[in-house]
Amino acid sequence: MRRRTAVFLIVGLLLGLLVVAPTATPFRVESAASDAMAPTIGSADAYVTVPADTVSEGDIVVFWAPEDGAFLVREVVRIEDRSYVVGTSADAASGDRVIPRSTIVGTVATLGGSPVVLPGLGGVVSAMSTYRIVLLFVGLLVLTAWFVRRRLLTRTSERT
Repeated sequence: MRRRTAVFLIVGLLLGLLVVAPTATPFRVESAASDAMAPTIGSADAYVTVPADTVSEGDIVVFWAPEDGAFLVREVVRIEDRSYVVGTSADAASGDRVIPRSTIVGTVATLGGSPVVLPGLGGVVSAMSTYRIVLLFVGLLVLTAWFVRRRLLTRTSERT
């Protein structure tokens, strides 16, 4: 019985964090849409981003690319006065891209000098963010049912 309680509390906490964390913390977990940053970040991977307070050469940044109509993830190869030059090994044939500083929305978090990547979890993160409200509702429904059942069992045992 105690093990079930612990499992339900952990599931409830995780579901709560899924809804609260994106708005309450500076950390976000995103899923990669392509292999442009492979092998560092592949299309099946998820990565953790933080606000871009300062950007240095070698940082991996997330920026809005209006010509692509999407957020892209690239490595900063050079810093200029009002812009960054970004690229990847995949961009070698097409050349590097110059982006204005204002388009940067975040950087990939690093731990010990390596980017924080969750290999193979891109699809899970994408599905969880798409169905966040449904998951929260189902989680709350299960927790409510569990607490009601526990309360009823307690009352029944008190009567006997």
